[in-house]
Amino acid sequence: MSHQSFILLENIRKYYTHDNTGNITKIEEFPINSNTLLSKKEFTYDYSWPNRLLTVNDNGTYTIFSYRSDMPGMISNLSDSETGAVNCFLKWDNSKLSRYKFDDNYYIDYVYNTQGLRTSKVIVDECAGGNISHTYKYCGNKLIEDEVNDDIKGDYYKFQFLYDESELLYGFKYENKEYYYLRDSLQTIIGIENELKQIVCEYK
Repeated sequence: MSHQSFILLENIRKYYTHDNTGNITKIEEFPINSNTLLSKKEFTYDYSWPNRLLTVNDNGTYTIFSYRSDMPGMISNLSDSETGAVNCFLKWDNSKLSRYKFDDNYYIDYVYNTQGLRTSKVIVDECAGGNISHTYKYCGNKLIEDEVNDDIKGDYYKFQFLYDESELLYGFKYENKEYYYLRDSLQTIIGIENELKQIVCEYK
């Protein structure tokens, strides 16, 4: 089974191919008005363990996923299939990802509260000379804000998430403008529109 999605802002069409269990096995990207292939990713899985990802072929570059022996559902590292070099390490705090490390100069740290909700994400890029931090705020278990502080570009902004009376997420506020999710009859998000009812992002 396959379906198409495209993001209008990027003028890109993405085609997804799935296996019988719903896993994505291939992603292809094309220009919005052309059938010239821009990129292709292919994925393989270990079906003896519930849908465990084994490899990714990203336009000819193969990445192998390795898993912890004591926690076989948790990825330990990603490596290059040709050189065997490890591209990144993953550190876990019980079942929560606490660090995604590419090298000593670039890594991502995650922090959680006692309820297991992620409260912050910090992207450390020492080569670029700064960090990008996300601070997440909740009302109960409901995410209400993503505060972003980008030291690298000198940017600061917030995403404030909007819910209706039934606590259904219906949009977000960004730079004092509101954006609204478009949903189908199954309540799946299929797009985003701005305050002028203009579609800025669409998924099909």
